[in-house]
Amino acid sequence: MSRLTSKTLTRAAQRLSEPLSNPRKPKRIKEPLIFTQSKLVAKNRLYRNALSERFGHFDPKDVTSSGIPTKAFQNVYEKWIAGGYGLISTGAIIVDEDTIRHEGNMVVREGHDCEERRKGFEALAELARNGDTLLVAQLAALHDQKVYFIDSENDNFSSSRYASRYLQDRGFHGVHVQVTEVPPGPAGPGKAVDMIHGHGEAIRNSLDHSVPFIVGFKLNTAYMQQLGLKFDQILDLIAAAQKSGTYDFVEIAGGSYELPVMGAEARENMFRRVVHRAKQACKNTAVYVSGGMRTVAIMEDLIDTVTLDGVGVGRPACDEFDFGTKILSGHCHSALINPYEDDMDTATLAAMAQIKRASLRSLKESGGDVNDGLLNFQDPRVQEKFAQAKTEYMLKAAAFAMAKDPQMLVEI
Repeated sequence: MSRLTSKTLTRAAQRLSEPLSNPRKPKRIKEPLIFTQSKLVAKNRLYRNALSERFGHFDPKDVTSSGIPTKAFQNVYEKWIAGGYGLISTGAIIVDEDTIRHEGNMVVREGHDCEERRKGFEALAELARNGDTLLVAQLAALHDQKVYFIDSENDNFSSSRYASRYLQDRGFHGVHVQVTEVPPGPAGPGKAVDMIHGHGEAIRNSLDHSVPFIVGFKLNTAYMQQLGLKFDQILDLIAAAQKSGTYDFVEIAGGSYELPVMGAEARENMFRRVVHRAKQACKNTAVYVSGGMRTVAIMEDLIDTVTLDGVGVGRPACDEFDFGTKILSGHCHSALINPYEDDMDTATLAAMAQIKRASLRSLKESGGDVNDGLLNFQDPRVQEKFAQAKTEYMLKAAAFAMAKDPQMLVEI
């Protein structure tokens, strides 16, 4: 497989268009945010939202050895924590047998614990505490939601309960879950509202109430559209977070706010409509929006005018691990130009490649440079080599029934 060498690592600073004079200064995004249920405080309104790591060891026949937060994971999160974000989420953590598609991510499953896993999660939590950053885990709890809709009285949300208490005991600041299931039929959205209530309550009841702990949920508007939900039904799901009295925040994803994807007008329009109405449905619970925020001006507008509580960034935080610090300090006012904005598959692989490269050295080994070793995807030479590597990976993935060896994804 073709490799990208140190000769291709030259960094450039070509950013999205900024005003040459009087650029929008960060103000609202610098403000702290108090979460209503846990009373924990994020030092600012920037959220480094969940990104799939996909570089950990994974063996479906040996879950106990899989998904352990090794030094490589710690290297990555140490650099993001140094990047200035108030709230950071892990990638989707595997908590049950139905989330196999997240192979290579971290794992928390009952009956598959070990000392190395405990120490790994505790190390991540300690890095966050030392960096004055709130660290939450995204739980991939697909099985829990499926079981609830089949039999709402049967051992509700057992995987989520176990993982939440486990991570609280390791020192994490919280967890959040994504709404992944809505039953078909007219009664489906109502059942999903009940599920949101039940999921949050089950997690809260599993916790040590003497230790403040954040609980949130994520809603992808595009996925809800695919399941047949209408605009008002999506708002009902968002409103359920506040009515339940158990959630600290809602994250809305599913579109690209500032750079809408061409040919996906229905998806992008729904995303924007929900974003602009979300706070009316969820007035007393924090609302973050993730997807396509690239400039300080838009971030400020979303908080100041649309009255959202925070802004999530993903891929910009992979091209620059200190993107948060740069925009909060006024050093820059927008993200680096990403040549793959309209190609989600390639953009995702590129982000994973950056994460893998960041994992290779600790912050100390990188001389304090959080961006040490990252690729400049604006360089045509890098784009060419990456295209070759992607083609080779896709051929291998197809030949091996897609990622039986997750390491193929990052060996580029």
